[in-house]
Amino acid sequence: MLDIIQTEISRLGYTQTLAAPMLQDMAEMAHAMAAAVRMQRKILVAGTGHAAHCAHLLAAPLVQPATARPQALPCIVLVPDIVWLNGIDRQPEGVFTGSLAAYASAGDLLVLFTDTVHVSTLIADIRQAQSLGLRILLFMDQPCAALHAVLGRYDMVLHSPGWAMPSSHFHVFMAEVMAATLNTYLRRIGHQRPEKIQNDWTVLQELTRGLRPLVFTNGVFDILHRGHVHSLEEARRQGAYLVVGLNSDASVRRLGKGPDRPIQSQEDRSAVLAGLSSVDFVSVFDADTPYQMIAALQPDVLVKGGDYRPEQIAGADIVTQRGGKVVIVPFQHQRSTTTIIRKIRDDAAQDGDAPTS
Repeated sequence: MLDIIQTEISRLGYTQTLAAPMLQDMAEMAHAMAAAVRMQRKILVAGTGHAAHCAHLLAAPLVQPATARPQALPCIVLVPDIVWLNGIDRQPEGVFTGSLAAYASAGDLLVLFTDTVHVSTLIADIRQAQSLGLRILLFMDQPCAALHAVLGRYDMVLHSPGWAMPSSHFHVFMAEVMAATLNTYLRRIGHQRPEKIQNDWTVLQELTRGLRPLVFTNGVFDILHRGHVHSLEEARRQGAYLVVGLNSDASVRRLGKGPDRPIQSQEDRSAVLAGLSSVDFVSVFDADTPYQMIAALQPDVLVKGGDYRPEQIAGADIVTQRGGKVVIVPFQHQRSTTTIIRKIRDDAAQDGDAPTS
């Protein structure tokens, strides 16, 4: 992504020399937007004051890309033309928050172009977006302690480099470079949503980069039942994207669940999990625990169902050491694969003993 950004800066005719850390932050923001789009999430763009029109500068090339085979991205501008054309700094109260509630869902991105003049209003908007599970990408004229205090762990902010680029130029620059970079990158890798089943951890690591907050859970999921579905839905609610680590057939046999377990192969179990809307990716691990997979993916939230203590959960140390959290979801529906299998066998045995006509 960094090489694309540098190329697009040059192609668009910008001559400013930007520091390496700023270019890297731009690359991370572009990667976050591209990853969200590939996962079929939305980019919602807004701005305040003189920066409001930059929402259109970012969105227009994305929804109408200048390519031979255009593919519009799900980019939505939340600021109507009248706001910046008439110099009005603010929409009527409730319009912006209403738009967020109508269009946004967890995992979407809110991209904001703004300046310190509108900080008090902006803080309320950001809190509303965070309550909906949105990640904030902010382009701002200068640092602001009050604003930084409300940004979440996964939000990102870029400021104008000061004298090297006036704030009005900075917002236009960022909107144009980001739009060009996203279009170039997505033409290169495609817009298609990645397959849910990803057993190559290197590929999965790249696919989940930029998807934050990322949740991980694991299990056997031999015969999917109501308890499984509830646990997975609860896991997904802990973040924006969910990766499920699935015990391989050999790993299940080592768990001592019985000589004929698993009932379903790892390929079948993967396919069933991939059919759930709460699951974004499924990946098989062959070890006794998913520790190595967790180390590779570096999730933000680790979820386990049952009555575990955090220190008993494989990978909890990896997640907590980098500021993540471990969540234990109590069993709400008393179901188990073992019980279901026993009932099927008992019913079959009774049917076998019954007299035939």
